[in-house]
Amino acid sequence: MPYALGILTYPTESAKEFGQKFLELAKKKSPNYLKVLYPSMAAEHDIKGYVMYEIDKDKYFEGLKAIHERMAIFLGIPGFKYKVVPLLEPKDALPLVGLG
Repeated sequence: MPYALGILTYPTESAKEFGQKFLELAKKKSPNYLKVLYPSMAAEHDIKGYVMYEIDKDKYFEGLKAIHERMAIFLGIPGFKYKVVPLLEPKDALPLVGLG
């Protein structure tokens, strides 16, 4: 199963606005080909969020697009940044280096 990792950051002074948008997003249903796993937050100099997504292999492009659409709700929050990192499981990555 393909995965992607969403990584987002925002300054602490934007935490309340981010929280309000997060609550809005939580009310929206994800498409059936995108499963949200393990959303978590960590405080460093800014606040960092990490969200693991599981994407149906037959809908990978649509899944990546849906992740970006989910992140778009936060655009406009001062200091908000994000990136989406496609991930491979070892069983899919090892053949790339001739092991499997």
